[in-house]
Amino acid sequence: MKPMKTLIRTAIMGAVFYGSVAAAEEISEDALIIDYANCMRDCLDVAGQTSCEILCGCSISRFRAELDQEAYDILTQQMNNNEVDQANRAFLDQTAEMCVAEMDAIMGKPLEMPEEEGLPVPEDEITVDEGGE
Repeated sequence: MKPMKTLIRTAIMGAVFYGSVAAAEEISEDALIIDYANCMRDCLDVAGQTSCEILCGCSISRFRAELDQEAYDILTQQMNNNEVDQANRAFLDQTAEMCVAEMDAIMGKPLEMPEEEGLPVPEDEITVDEGGE
């Protein structure tokens, strides 16, 4: 499951990378909206719509609950410089693990990575042409 964790962490990190800076103590809601959109964009490259909505929603909820504006700004700056410290790397890893577990619980099964293409294809998002239409 390590490849999936890496992909999810990358989507989460992509969201933070594009985050904006605001003076408020809580993370700017505008920044979180932008982060959600960026997370969805990056996630949809590797997973389906439902999975991405769960993963990105979970990630943004965790940012909102665990980070204040100052911590968020530090994380964003580290991401922009590609120099994420050990504490923020642990936070991103924990967030990815939590959100994948939440997605698995909601979807009722783990997201699998097809070996051939390297992309996850949840069963509920696969369409089969049975002919006749």
